[in-house]
Order: sequence, then C-alpha cells, then structure tokens
Amino acid sequence: MLTFSPSRRVGNLVFVSGQIAPAAGGDICEQTTEVLRLIEEQLATHEASLQDVVDITAFVKDPRWCVDVLEVARPFFQRTRQRGRSLDSPAPQDRPMPW
Repeated sequence: MLTFSPSRRVGNLVFVSGQIAPAAGGDICEQTTEVLRLIEEQLATHEASLQDVVDITAFVKDPRWCVDVLEVARPFFQRTRQRGRSLDSPAPQDRPMPW
C-alpha cells in the first residue's frame, strides 16, 4: 500500500502538495484561506513558514476566481514581497497560476 505524505523535507527544501479545503464549501475565498492555513501547518512541521516559500502552483477551476484567490493570498505573503515576489496579476487562463 502506498502512503501519502502532505509534506516532505529533502535536504534544505520542503515540498508541500495536495492541500484542499472540502470543509470550506464552495466559497473560493474560504477555500483559499483554509488551504493556505493548511500549507502553513505543513511548513511548520518542518520548521519553515510561508516566508520560505519559493514557488506555488495552484489549480483554480474557474479562471474568474483568480483575482479573488490572489486577493485572499496576498496577506499571507506580505513578508515575502521584499524578495521580489508578486501576487498582483492573475496568470493566463490556459496555465496554472505560478505565484
């Protein structure tokens, strides 16, 4: 039987995957908030935080929700903006959102 690990440390890198928010219902803002909190929890188990995040790829079912997702995510990443990260514009509809 295969086991799934929501996060794994490899050297000085931490990989987090598969975070979803079914309890948040259909509201994209609530889902985004819950997923980012789950990511924070996973990072904390490896003594890391959202400040350490280098890349995020998110699947957003409806491209019209991208602006809402970015607005909700922005405060989670405020401390990383000085490193040149930007959450200001949604990605084109045919690609995942690379934050």
